[in-house]
Amino acid sequence: MLMRLPPHPLVGLIMGSKSDWETLEPAARTLEELGIPFEVRVVSAHRTPDLLFEYAEQAEGRGLEGHHRRGRRGRPSAGYDRC
Repeated sequence: MLMRLPPHPLVGLIMGSKSDWETLEPAARTLEELGIPFEVRVVSAHRTPDLLFEYAEQAEGRGLEGHHRRGRRGRPSAGYDRC
């Protein structure tokens, strides 16, 4: 599994559970190939909505410029794509 936590990630890859990794892994590989720093987080909108809101509220202040969130069926989850 590609798990990269650089000092200043530009993109946040977010999944609802670890089992969603297979849908996000291609995005992580592409970001890695392009040399774009990213972070990967497991944040469930259903089980921990407060944590998701906290993550989103702090993202821009931490330097994130965008988010990519995928659910189990490979569909983007409702919410946000840019900080």
